[in-house]
Amino acid sequence: MECFLLFIATLLVLAAVLVQRVLRLGCDCQICSAEVAPLKLQSVAARKNNLFWRFSMSYKRNYLFVATFAAASLSFAEDDFISGRVTNANGSPEAGVWVVAETSDLPTDYRKIVVTNDDGKFVLPQLPKASYRLWVRGYGLADSKKVAAEPGDNLSLSVKAAATEKEAAAVYPANYWLTMVQPPAAEAVSQLDYAYTQETWLAQFKLNCIVCHQLGSVVTRSIPGRSHYEMGLKKAEIMPQIATELDFNLVLDVLGDLGERVANGETPGVKPSRPKGIERNVVITQWGWGDLYTYAHDEISTDKRNPYLYPDGPVYGIDMANDRVIWVDPVKHSAHQGKMP
Repeated sequence: MECFLLFIATLLVLAAVLVQRVLRLGCDCQICSAEVAPLKLQSVAARKNNLFWRFSMSYKRNYLFVATFAAASLSFAEDDFISGRVTNANGSPEAGVWVVAETSDLPTDYRKIVVTNDDGKFVLPQLPKASYRLWVRGYGLADSKKVAAEPGDNLSLSVKAAATEKEAAAVYPANYWLTMVQPPAAEAVSQLDYAYTQETWLAQFKLNCIVCHQLGSVVTRSIPGRSHYEMGLKKAEIMPQIATELDFNLVLDVLGDLGERVANGETPGVKPSRPKGIERNVVITQWGWGDLYTYAHDEISTDKRNPYLYPDGPVYGIDMANDRVIWVDPVKHSAHQGKMP
């Protein structure tokens, strides 16, 4: 039995590495309208007889993000899951779309997200007792209406195709919108103090900004024009300093061009594909933490030297903007914060 469990654990590790390379998730993109960077392996936690691979990431809306792999051997209590099927207007199943369950009944906001299989079926597992709102999001679709549900329910959810390309593109991940950014003219770049080409200028532009911002997200692509970007960049001392390295006016030209094209209805030329294969086995859990002004970094839940420590223990983060430690208790579904001296 132990050898069998070790074999299964090895397969899951390989699966985790694969998903880390191919998966892109986030609020405002696929799930809730605020794209995030690629997932980052955070810890491994052993819980009862199941192995869970944890990932954590902070969102614009300040949600702690944990992903687990659903295994065929998972056992569920009779009343701790919601199941169902998603179909379109023709009655055909919608495969590879996200089903989101969310509630405000717990001590902090809570979401769980899964992906439908080829037959449009889904199971939202291990839900705490609460009243939930379920809805569906998928590439090529309009977001569905929210439906009330409770653990133990089996639902039939219906979705419609997006009415326009603009509506469909609204949920594309940020990096697809980022492909619309055009570098300055080669002649303008060649006259800068640094030895940039168009390619290296664009690479440095992405690197400088993405330290703090998810380029291509709604908030970074929806500013209507150069003057508004200039106003935004001057709100924090570090931003104009970084922009000056690339020539402040060139940065404004590039951002202003993006904002105007998006405002005029342009959308990314490349469309993302729906999750497939092992990507459909990922179960996402989110807890609200921090507040509107939280700038969370460096989340941790275990010791990298022994990632089996502290299973189901608190997940801690640093709120850099407010000198606070913030944490989530994933068992009690509660969020906390403490001021650092």
